[in-house]
Amino acid sequence: MTNITIIGKESHQVLELVGVNKISLQDNSVVILKIPKDDVKSMVREGNSLVITLKNGETITIENYYNNQNNADNIVVFQENDGSLFVPRETTPEGVIVNYNPIDSIEPLLYHDGIAPVVPWILGAVGAGAVAAIA
Repeated sequence: MTNITIIGKESHQVLELVGVNKISLQDNSVVILKIPKDDVKSMVREGNSLVITLKNGETITIENYYNNQNNADNIVVFQENDGSLFVPRETTPEGVIVNYNPIDSIEPLLYHDGIAPVVPWILGAVGAGAVAAIA
């Protein structure tokens, strides 16, 4: 079971979940999974859900990660045991993550004054992940 923190990008409200493997997003969010990145086997799109499979066979399903309009603005962050944070950047067509970007804080991923941040490498990661997951 996984510890998950969901932070609303606009509201900045924090929801801590312990021991869950399935969540459903209601708003654009940053989803922090307290899982070392090396434990992740794959991330794939299934309908509007993102399904993350760990090397131990455990799966984490994030419902409403995507939407039919392809304008959902959600992002997954993996938190290592030492607290360091990583955002998946590139995946293979099979959903295997081949590159991560380290980040110092999730603050730049949140909206400020109702304005969505434009972070090119994150947009590339989301696009690459979505394309890889769809393929």
